[in-house]
Amino acid sequence: MILVAGFLKYPPGGIDALRDEMEKLVDATRREDGCINYDFAIDIADPTRLIVFERWRDQAALERHTQSPHIAAWRAAGATAGPVERHLTVWEVGDGHEL
Repeated sequence: MILVAGFLKYPPGGIDALRDEMEKLVDATRREDGCINYDFAIDIADPTRLIVFERWRDQAALERHTQSPHIAAWRAAGATAGPVERHLTVWEVGDGHEL
């Protein structure tokens, strides 16, 4: 399994400006073959920080996602909102278990 986690930080108002595009992206991505989780959340301690959490069946599924039309649209929209910081990390992990 592939795990992608991290954050994107935007100028004040940037996340609100992207909300419609985020909803389109999340909806389309969650229907992709190989997508296990695809989640965004706003950090309660910093409303300019968008937390990203993704789980993919394998690297091939993640690579297909990065080439999808909806990720291209997201990147274009995101560029207009101007993320000021980006930190995303990819891990290859085993299956998890409930705590």
